[in-house]
Amino acid sequence: MADQPSPVIQGVAEIVADHMDAILRCFKPGAKITVLVRHPDTPDGRKDFVLSDDDLALAVVAIQQRLDPANPTIRGEV
Repeated sequence: MADQPSPVIQGVAEIVADHMDAILRCFKPGAKITVLVRHPDTPDGRKDFVLSDDDLALAVVAIQQRLDPANPTIRGEV
């Protein structure tokens, strides 16, 4: 993981990366993971946090597919 300019964000990224690794161990090899933490009150995205081991364009496609009610993908929603 590349160092971040902010030590606070670097610390958060390291914690999140550890959790991402733990989550990926629940899936078959080759799975990709993207974590997005949004701040809807800041619509320009400057406060959002994204950490991924995937191509973000492909992650966006995956999210768009889940918006299709006809998509049979298993959903884990909270």
